[in-house]
Amino acid sequence: MSTIGASDVPGGIQTFAPLRPAVPEAVPRETRPYLAALAATATFVLGLNYRVGGFLPVALPLLVDLATLWLSEERRYRGGPLVVFGGLLAVLSGYWLIRIVTGIDHELDERAGMATGLAYVVAFLGVGFLLWARSVLGVPATALAYALGVLASTAAFQAGATDNPWKFAYSWPVIVIVLAACALKRSHHAAVVLLLVLAAFSAASDARSLMGICLATAALVLWQRRPGAGSHALARRGSTLVLLAVMAYAGYSVVTSLLLGGALGDETRERTQAQIERSGNLLTGGRPEWSATIALMRDQPEGFGLGAVPNFHDVATAKTGLAPLNIPTIEGYVDNYMLGPQFTLHSVVADMWASLGVVGLVVALAVVCLLIGSLVRGITAREASALVVFLGLMGLWDLGFSSTFSVLVRLTLAIAVLLTVRAGSTAPWQESPQTSPSLEGGDDAAHVHR
Repeated sequence: MSTIGASDVPGGIQTFAPLRPAVPEAVPRETRPYLAALAATATFVLGLNYRVGGFLPVALPLLVDLATLWLSEERRYRGGPLVVFGGLLAVLSGYWLIRIVTGIDHELDERAGMATGLAYVVAFLGVGFLLWARSVLGVPATALAYALGVLASTAAFQAGATDNPWKFAYSWPVIVIVLAACALKRSHHAAVVLLLVLAAFSAASDARSLMGICLATAALVLWQRRPGAGSHALARRGSTLVLLAVMAYAGYSVVTSLLLGGALGDETRERTQAQIERSGNLLTGGRPEWSATIALMRDQPEGFGLGAVPNFHDVATAKTGLAPLNIPTIEGYVDNYMLGPQFTLHSVVADMWASLGVVGLVVALAVVCLLIGSLVRGITAREASALVVFLGLMGLWDLGFSSTFSVLVRLTLAIAVLLTVRAGSTAPWQESPQTSPSLEGGDDAAHVHR
């Protein structure tokens, strides 16, 4: 039985695996260009993330209408059904929670709850659709079409709303477009050089976490290019996991030293010094929301539900959790942002717990494990492109430390790219085990992610 190597398809996390016989209902060859055009157009629209009246996602009816194409695709991927259907179940849990459990002592903002629920629904359905799109277009082309949609939306609606457009608007789509182009060209060295340039530009734009992620991505790409034969697969994966942990600690230490040394400017140095003095380290000083979240979890472990309005007790609990950090402006931050009209805990994991309850927390933690597992497999096999590594690292950062509704659109792509194909699965248009992928650059028709 034949196998096809990772080098045949750019941009994915590819490993060798036997292929099973093709399914009888093969897609006719003459219709494949139209299928590719449909996948690219719908992917672009999904990336636009446009909402009519700021409320109804335009992608939702499109995803529902195309469900017959992609609905069974998520079963080919490890964790696919959990993310898509577990996510939808979590949304239902969020609606049930506020109406049955926490609605007794919390007010309900119906419009906010509906808007939040629809955003999650589009994200979970979007993962399922993008899994199908990447099997048609390949990982790099799918990421490129999606990021172009995000970039178009950013230029039209977001860039003028911030005084730091690179940090808060343009950085993610531009970096994904650059790395997708490198993956299409299979140019690892160009990706590393461009990542270093983007890291420097991010540092100059006060995007400290983005700078670290770009540097870590470049280092992991270079690590995979090192010479030498590997050992047993399980041992190599364990070594890779240790490597990621060591790199995270080393990266944190190096970045902290650069910031405190004034390498990125006196203003950044002073802010970093103040954050460390108040809380003991840069992470809790720069992202203190987890202290409040843990206090809220202890007080109400079941969560709050979609549309729940924080009450006085919730605000007091959060402030108690934040008190040891000694942040002078924290009370206003809690009152006006974190627990203002809604729960905004500046972490996708925390926000999913607050809005979707325990089911949402389980799904979010499962996504964390899936992203880590995919990164470890890809890096161990030396097959994770710069695009895949960047999306994985950025996705993990967003899950832990980013505001949900500013990053949900990019997390959707990260999950869809990082999920790995189950052994033995095949795309419905593959004609035989010996054929190459049905569409130029399609990564899943003849490749299996391990």
